Amino acid sequence: MANIREIVQDACCQGYLCVEAENELRRLLLTCNADDVVLFTQLQLAIMDGRVTQEAREQFYRRQTQATVAV
Repeated sequence: MANIREIVQDACCQGYLCVEAENELRRLLLTCNADDVVLFTQLQLAIMDGRVTQEAREQFYRRQTQATVAV
């Protein structure tokens, strides 16, 4: 089981946050401390800056595009 620090470091190094890691992050945030919140905020900033891509967001956009093309 990973901790928040490991998930954030992996995502920032790889530039990618997979769905599994995102789900684990959600679970871990239920019992996090102030340091974890800071790390999570750093990850959010990296996502907003485009340094990290979310797999879940890619999947969402792909489904939206497919639905638009199908109409």
